[in-house]
Amino acid sequence: MAAKNLDSLIVQKNVNADKNVYIEKGIKVLINPPKELFDKFQEWISETERWNYRKNEYAIWNASFEKLWFYLAIEEETNEIVNAVSLARHLSLKNEPIYTIGNYYCVPRWRGKGISNKLFKMAIAQAGTDNIGLSGASQMAPLYESRFNFTLSNNIWHNVGEIDISQIIIPQQQQTGLKIREIEEEDWQNVHEYDEQIYVSTISRICQNSSGKLLGFGAIKKVVHGEIYLSPLYADTYEVAISLVANLLKSMPDLQNFTTLITLYPEINNNIPRLMNLISGGSFRQHSEYRNQYTKKMYEFPMERVWACEELSHCLV
Repeated sequence: MAAKNLDSLIVQKNVNADKNVYIEKGIKVLINPPKELFDKFQEWISETERWNYRKNEYAIWNASFEKLWFYLAIEEETNEIVNAVSLARHLSLKNEPIYTIGNYYCVPRWRGKGISNKLFKMAIAQAGTDNIGLSGASQMAPLYESRFNFTLSNNIWHNVGEIDISQIIIPQQQQTGLKIREIEEEDWQNVHEYDEQIYVSTISRICQNSSGKLLGFGAIKKVVHGEIYLSPLYADTYEVAISLVANLLKSMPDLQNFTTLITLYPEINNNIPRLMNLISGGSFRQHSEYRNQYTKKMYEFPMERVWACEELSHCLV
């Protein structure tokens, strides 16, 4: 779908506008607010948390999920943002509903007042008795478990890795017979069949062998503040991952206009630091960031084929 059409999918009318929902005196809750307010939210999370999205991320969420609830609390007198949380509804391959919670954030001066807790409970209530998942940051994971019953986790931590663009070395393809190319219309069935083994995502490049079998796919996202995300990257082997990354980087003539390459990945895949050090000349940096937590049911994925996660906000992998 063309980017120019995505913005029309944003819900411009607040569904709670006539209900005057308040979580504190003077603090009003909007659901799926106008893009202008989301952009203010983006400014806050970029400045204080380094959560950087693409400029049309809000529209993409509205187009991608079964349903999206973006809760935004604002100070009614000033129209300034107080805090936020988002809830997305997905369907499994068996048509089972699962909800994910993301973007749990509070503007610094409003922290410690209990407002975020109330907004979070609104999101949980919307999901009802269905399973809910989230990406629990290292400092928040114990709270999600004890206060909100996100007790199920495989305890696989996901790391954030980063490389300075100036340090990037584009590797040579290390396996013959691989073909990296853009998606064409007739490829989508094969892509979906491969994707169903891992997770639903957006794709920029695919990798096939000489017989046409799909071996992996990946994307690079240009986000705000001069960063790019390798997101996602799924590959059957190390060699396939190298080939995809090399092609993705080569496809960016404006690569040097960016400052940093970021990736989110499961620490259990030991080949990822190897790959990242290869393309950075050993200057790859990493730290533990979050783990997936659920309320009712765990989801397992072949993590050895996950080289970079789709996103942090509503990611199941």
